[in-house]
Amino acid sequence: MLRNKKTFSFILALALVFNTTMATASTSVNGKKQEQKENEKKIDGLKEKNKSLETEKGQVQQEIKEITTNIAEKINVINNKDKELSSVEDNIKDLEGSISSLQEETKDLEKGIKEKEIEFKDKEKLLDDRLRAIYKNNTYNQLLFVIFESSSFSDFISKFENIKRMVNYDKDLMEEIKSIQDDLKEKEEKLLEDRKSLENKKGQLDSAKSKLVEEKKALENSKKELETMENQKLAKTSALSDEQKKVQREASQLEDINEDIQREIDSIIAASANKNNGSSNNTGGNNNNNNNGTSQPSKPSSGGWIYPVSAPITSHFGYRIHPVTGEKKLHTGTDFGAPMGAPVKAVKDGQVIFAGLNAGYGKMIIIDHGNGIQTLYGHSSALHVSTGDRVKQGQVISNVGSTGMSTGPHLHLEFLVNGSRVNPMSYLG
Repeated sequence: MLRNKKTFSFILALALVFNTTMATASTSVNGKKQEQKENEKKIDGLKEKNKSLETEKGQVQQEIKEITTNIAEKINVINNKDKELSSVEDNIKDLEGSISSLQEETKDLEKGIKEKEIEFKDKEKLLDDRLRAIYKNNTYNQLLFVIFESSSFSDFISKFENIKRMVNYDKDLMEEIKSIQDDLKEKEEKLLEDRKSLENKKGQLDSAKSKLVEEKKALENSKKELETMENQKLAKTSALSDEQKKVQREASQLEDINEDIQREIDSIIAASANKNNGSSNNTGGNNNNNNNGTSQPSKPSSGGWIYPVSAPITSHFGYRIHPVTGEKKLHTGTDFGAPMGAPVKAVKDGQVIFAGLNAGYGKMIIIDHGNGIQTLYGHSSALHVSTGDRVKQGQVISNVGSTGMSTGPHLHLEFLVNGSRVNPMSYLG
């Protein structure tokens, strides 16, 4: 009887030590968890800010794209205007050449007209002098003179015909000169009309050129404004990128702090588990609390471990790009893409050393399997065991969820060996 009392007292003392140790560990862990939770809120805020900056940067980049397209269109129009200007300038040069040629022709005609006028006046004076001489001298006496001077009648006729021919020649010459003069004047008038027409065309082309020059100038000013706007947008994009980097650095720092806190939590839990490893082996705890959730274990690996869920692996243990900070960071476990509410099983017999809420892992369970090996089950929607419970391999301990820092329903499984995280697949096979 005395021996039974001593045994009972020893067990009671062990239970009191266990409960005191667990309570102390729980208080310390809860404090750390609260700090983690506050950091996670800050990280969430930074994540939202990063998303907002990314959205704003995307909008600015779209505006830059539109501005760049607009600039390209302006450049294309300016190039077309340059081609039009070049064509107009070529036409103006051609017209100026034609006008210059007409001016030279007009000068030559004017010179010819003046020469013909002088020649006409000379011939007119010569004819006038001859006619005046005939008029002054008696025609009868002139004829007598020609008769007396003639050696014969035929000579008379010949001399008379010569006089008549000379007079007629002078008249014909004057008429020819007059005709040439009139023709030259007609040509001059035609050249003047052509020149006037060309000058009108040149005036129109000059006007068109001025208009094109103004349009090109307006386009170039518009292009400069767009380029200024583009540079401002690029500067804004750069500033947003700098702001994003700052936000990402802050988030990364908070994540590092939370990782340090998590290591402290793990250390506290591990220390608590080591202190109570021997004393709790026979407690039984709430061993039968979840018999309804126990199922036959899957085919164990060579080390005797089973998969916690029947689902594909969506993210392996190892380094990956962090979704918030954009940095390469270690993914400390293996993610299984199980649906919301799917049962989560213990991978091996052990004792629950933590069952509760964690800022990063959400609703979380840690099971100590002895020999320094612990397993962690994160992001659950519901927990079916409590701290101190002993569980059997294949027993349903929780349901898949998306609590904590999670992007969707899945199970996050970790293996901790002497406090260090290792690849779960090294054990699960």
